[in-house]
Amino acid sequence: MKRILIFSLILLFINCSINRMIIRTINDIITYEVKALYEERDPILAENAIASNLKILEGLIKSDPENEKLLLIASEGFFNYSLGFIEEKDKDRAKEFYRRGRDYAMRILFEKKGVKSKLKSNIGEFEKYINSLNKRYLPAIFWAANNWSGIINLNRNSPENLINVPRVQIMMNKVIEIDETFYYGGAHLFFGIFYGSKPEILGGNPEKSKAHFLKAIDITGGKFLLSKVYYARYYAVMTQNKKLFQDTLKDVVNTPEDILPEQILANVLAKKRAEELLSKAVSYTHLTLPTN
Repeated sequence: MKRILIFSLILLFINCSINRMIIRTINDIITYEVKALYEERDPILAENAIASNLKILEGLIKSDPENEKLLLIASEGFFNYSLGFIEEKDKDRAKEFYRRGRDYAMRILFEKKGVKSKLKSNIGEFEKYINSLNKRYLPAIFWAANNWSGIINLNRNSPENLINVPRVQIMMNKVIEIDETFYYGGAHLFFGIFYGSKPEILGGNPEKSKAHFLKAIDITGGKFLLSKVYYARYYAVMTQNKKLFQDTLKDVVNTPEDILPEQILANVLAKKRAEELLSKAVSYTHLTLPTN
């Protein structure tokens, strides 16, 4: 009986190991699949494909829960899926997807290292821990912070969520410290929106907003069109600069989506958003736009 038990445990171990080996051999396949999705021109096809791929990813993660590559792809995928397709239609679903995206990246930063309590620790301890991380953790920091900011943005009336804003700032500052060009200057884009999305009395700062937006735009030579869309949507609206608003969005509309081949889908969605913002602004004598 004892021998049977030992043999069964060995078989179980072998099967688990084989499963993980198989999953890790298809990491590159998944990477190419994601690349193909981001190069897709048809947003409807992309939306359907991303949704199904995210569920496949979650199944693979259950089989190999410490696979950092899968965790990062899932975190990035849930953020882009929520921002690009869900947030405008269903904020509750978007909150849930942002939460999943945040938690997958957080596994790399906290749970795997056995310091999950740092997430809820005082702000000083949290900052000290984040600042101790090296470049290897850059993608996890970025995608955790991006998803977390999505949750906060959709829960602006929740003190429990707003109290976490400084933590997201700490994480994005760390991204800039390690590599400000990461993901098309995404941390600068975050701060451009952060300082441009609220009145000065509540911490808004038009000068800082503009500086971060222009840095993000400069990093890609203006090829990542979402940076320009948000520059118009937040900084131009904040400063009520109608000419900047219109000129920037018209530039986006007139720019070919394949100017950045690896981000055709993002640019297609940016062009669509630019057209929507321009059509909204037409019905207003002044630039002031309704809150989204």
